[in-house]
Amino acid sequence: MLRFIRKKRLARLGGGTSSSNNNGDASQISIPQSPGVQLSTSPPGSSLITSPSKRHPPPSPLDVTPCKKGVEPMEVETKAETMMDTGNSPHYRSDNKRHRSVSTTEVTEELVWATLSNLLQATWQGVENACPLTVQITPGSKQPEVTSQVLMDVTLRLCSGEVPEGLIDSNNCSSNSPELSASPTGSSSSSDVSALTKPLQCPEATALTYLLQTYSRVNNEEKIHPKRSSSPPLSTLLQDVRQQCVAHVALLLSGSLTSTDLPVVSLLLYPLLTEGLPRGFLCHLINHTHKTQPLFVKVFSPLLQGLSTAMRSCSVTSSTYIRVLESLVLLTDIKINSSRPICSLMVSMSNWLPKSESQSAGRESISTTLLGPFLELSLFAEDDPRVVDKFIKHQGNSRTVPDGLLDLARELDLMRTTILHKLFYSILVNATSREPVLAYIARIIRVNEKRAQIHVKEQMVAGDGPTINLLSVLQQLCFRVNLEKVDPYYPFHPDSLVDVSKDSRLMMTQDEVDEWVKKLRKLSFLLLVLVCSDFIAE
Repeated sequence: MLRFIRKKRLARLGGGTSSSNNNGDASQISIPQSPGVQLSTSPPGSSLITSPSKRHPPPSPLDVTPCKKGVEPMEVETKAETMMDTGNSPHYRSDNKRHRSVSTTEVTEELVWATLSNLLQATWQGVENACPLTVQITPGSKQPEVTSQVLMDVTLRLCSGEVPEGLIDSNNCSSNSPELSASPTGSSSSSDVSALTKPLQCPEATALTYLLQTYSRVNNEEKIHPKRSSSPPLSTLLQDVRQQCVAHVALLLSGSLTSTDLPVVSLLLYPLLTEGLPRGFLCHLINHTHKTQPLFVKVFSPLLQGLSTAMRSCSVTSSTYIRVLESLVLLTDIKINSSRPICSLMVSMSNWLPKSESQSAGRESISTTLLGPFLELSLFAEDDPRVVDKFIKHQGNSRTVPDGLLDLARELDLMRTTILHKLFYSILVNATSREPVLAYIARIIRVNEKRAQIHVKEQMVAGDGPTINLLSVLQQLCFRVNLEKVDPYYPFHPDSLVDVSKDSRLMMTQDEVDEWVKKLRKLSFLLLVLVCSDFIAE
């Protein structure tokens, strides 16, 4: 080692003290060199040059190109090093096979029946599994028949009041479904809805809980074992169990499985408001029942009435109203092909646009209709005295607006432009419910036209809060309207939904207005005839 260092120092001295003699030959210090390599007399830092007599092979593509001064060259792994490292790694498999779950060829018949037993939480002859319930099935039945027999047997037992120990998981009442996500208004989605509705303590509710938990177990099976659950025979099994759960829920909610009348409140109301419905269950249930209209009405009419009733007891001082609104928006947003069945059902219900029974038609248009409670949210004391009790009653003589009331006003305004607007938009974009919604809005405007007067009896018309909510929704709906397609003479059309014939005018008398409207309609008729004749000619 010392000898090598000494040779290196001599090489540096020889390169730095070289000079030219009289004959022009360079004086060098001879030192032993390795074969094929010579040291030049260039200044320090120069590179090594291969000897002409013996050259090395061209550099490998993996050789590192010298970097600029002050920059470290990047290290490159050679193929041999990589193979050595991966070979020594405990995570590397020499056969290059992937870690995978059970394949379809490894799914045995015993595994299929055991999975079905775990999903249904029941066992039967030929299946040995630790389940809380044993049922009798027809010998030789295939898997769909076994599923149907077990679900029907367990549901009837639960409806009769028999609840086997361990069948209902009390810790699994709430599902992991994110269908009712965090509110866009910023309020917590985990608000307490016990003031609006309580879980029903009846055998039918227990049977519904069992069917919902079975549906949820199917979802969990697909989540835990995604590969084997995506291929037959397990995929067929899971799909069949899911469909039969939905079918039995429809029979239960329609009253076909019980001899007594169902509760007035829908069995689905509490699970819906508390996020107790499994992911995809509502879409599956609507898809299953909307083809049979009487069944669809029996299942979802009580739910819509329950949401309307729950909203009627809500106040803007509590965030529970957001949960009810989001639940209705979730239902109206579900599409089957190109239609929205819930929207079509809403406009066909008896309290969608009921006839007025008194002279207070303006107030009744909000208080007696299905959508009225969703428009009644208000910060005005005349509409909701609970706002006064919470923010103003204990304020004293101060004339400043409480901070909490200002925050509540911003939240309410955001609710109008997001949730409430989306609700009306969903019903309007549905072809079968568009005209009834327009008729509903037109009637509210028509029976509350006296609000434009200076003096009005407030008990005869809708309050300020519902009117502002409806105005905000109409403004949001107008943002998507192209003004070039709007007919400015629509208010004077004979089929106009808004009547402006009694409005005050500055430049015309009533007779002049009538004459002008007659000329306008005659001109419109002539234009229509001209367009039709051109169309026929073409």
